[in-house]
Amino acid sequence: SSSSSHSAARDARAVARSAPPARRRARLAALARPFPVGEDAASKSASDASDPTTPNPPAPPAPPARARRRRVRARDFRHPLDQQNTQLLQTIPGLSQITKSLVTPVAEQMLVLEQISTSVLVGPKQLPHVHKLVLDAAAVLDIDPPQLYIRQSSQPNAYTLAISGREPVVVVHTALVELMTAAELQAVIAHEMGHLKCDHGVWLTVANLLTLGVEIAPLVPSFVVDNFRDGLMRWVRAAELSCDRAALLVAGDPRVVVSVLMKLSGGGPKLSGQ
Repeated sequence: SSSSSHSAARDARAVARSAPPARRRARLAALARPFPVGEDAASKSASDASDPTTPNPPAPPAPPARARRRRVRARDFRHPLDQQNTQLLQTIPGLSQITKSLVTPVAEQMLVLEQISTSVLVGPKQLPHVHKLVLDAAAVLDIDPPQLYIRQSSQPNAYTLAISGREPVVVVHTALVELMTAAELQAVIAHEMGHLKCDHGVWLTVANLLTLGVEIAPLVPSFVVDNFRDGLMRWVRAAELSCDRAALLVAGDPRVVVSVLMKLSGGGPKLSGQ
């Protein structure tokens, strides 16, 4: 009868109210679950996957494209005086003849043999920490890493030899390695790489040969030699400005380059930061 059913419902509600609070919370939590758990959940996922009417979940957003580093060109940092003196150097009469008289195949071979016999070649297995400085600097300047030789000398110096048909060579003296910090040494290496980036190679090699005391062939008139030497030395001073900028690009900190210039100008490690 209807009266008995109503009384049964009242009894059920009374039993539910009389249930322990923990059991009631468990029942409410079970009712609040949006999907069944365990095997039922796995079967539901499988049925959803097989059902063509079930929409696919949205694809995750694509990761943002990595910003590509802008390639460095020589004209981006080349000093105006470097460009101007390069044009003046090209107008000197007899330039080609003097260059050929100095940079001969025999001279090239002698330079290579001298570096191999009196210096230590830096590489991944020999002085790897210095080799990494070379690779990182070459990556910033966007050039192929040159061969780097460490040469025993009490004079803090570094120079570049770019010989036609051969891999360029950068030579760093041990006195300079001991004088500089790692960041400063990399700035010096980057300075020498700046010569390669700006295509200073052949003329810079000639200037280094003249500095080392190599005599120019006697068939070249003396007035041509003097004119060439003056123009070349003027160009070298202007080219150094471009290479200091290349060092700054790699160092990323003007204080590093300033410290290098201070030490090479006569200031010791204790004075370079003042």
